[in-house]
Amino acid sequence: MLLVDTKLGSSGHRGLGLFAKQRIAKGTKIWTFHPGFDQEFEPAAVDAVQPPAGGPSSLATPDFATT
Repeated sequence: MLLVDTKLGSSGHRGLGLFAKQRIAKGTKIWTFHPGFDQEFEPAAVDAVQPPAGGPSSLATPDFATT
């Protein structure tokens, strides 16, 4: 569960993105696992997921561009 206020918006780089509504200070906790809200998967279940028929999606690869 996200612990910071966010919004969806156009990234201008890769389509739709999730953005913080305010600056986040270094060291701020931004996420925590919340049973009943977040899902947990066994590694074997994740490994068993097949890629899309058209090949891996570019959206599946994180882009950690720095600004």
